[in-house]
Amino acid sequence: MGVFLQPARLFIHKDGIQQAVTNLLQNAIQYYEGTGLVKLRGFRKGANYLIQVSNPGPTLPTDKQKWLFERFYRADSSRSRATGGTGLGLAIVKEIVVTHHEGDVSVSSLNNVHTFTISLPKSHDKDN
Repeated sequence: MGVFLQPARLFIHKDGIQQAVTNLLQNAIQYYEGTGLVKLRGFRKGANYLIQVSNPGPTLPTDKQKWLFERFYRADSSRSRATGGTGLGLAIVKEIVVTHHEGDVSVSSLNNVHTFTISLPKSHDKDN
């Protein structure tokens, strides 16, 4: 795993953000496919602090990406609770970040490398 973290002091619910990052890492490991590192990054970008988890994985069509953070959604319809979890992990990430931190979550995909991003707003930054 590759890790790059830029320090910042944020006013966050520590356990909540820890759960969100854990869910993203578990997802990256569960759906790991191909070669390359699972990467964890944390850095400032403009007025936000971003936390990103990237991993190589199966093809993730653009039209399915917008649904990934919805409860019980699975991009691969052949997965069941026994083979692919409950379909709640990314919905929990969204709940923690959007509802409790007024942030945003997103996913981008390039050449089957998927990057999940948590964006925390400046208002949660102690240094600004």
